[in-house]
Amino acid sequence: MVAHIKVLNTDQVDKIGGYLVYKITGQVLELYKGKVEPGESLSYYMQIEEGYDMSRYRGEKIVFIYLHNTDERSDYRALENSDREPTQRVISILRNLKRSAKRANPTKRN
Repeated sequence: MVAHIKVLNTDQVDKIGGYLVYKITGQVLELYKGKVEPGESLSYYMQIEEGYDMSRYRGEKIVFIYLHNTDERSDYRALENSDREPTQRVISILRNLKRSAKRANPTKRN
C-alpha cells in the first residue's frame, strides 16, 4: 500500500535490541495503491533505531506499507526507510504512476 497520511499518534509498543517498535496511527488523505479509502483511519508498525526523535514523525507523510502475516495475526508494517515528505514532486510522481496503472489495467482497482 502507498498512501499520503496525516500521522495522529506514535506509540512505542516494543523494544528489540537497539530498535524501538512504534504503532503509528493516522488518517488516509490520498491513496496511490491499496484498498483503503481517503478519510479512513490506518494503523501500522514501524521499527526505528533507538534515539530517533519520534516528535519529528508527526504531520503528513507518504508511507509505503505491506501486510505482514504470522500464524497469530496479520498487521501492516512500514517498509524500512521508505517514508517520504509529501512534497509536490513526490505527490505528482505517485499520481502519475497511479494514472498509468489504471490505464494499463482499467478493470483492476489500484
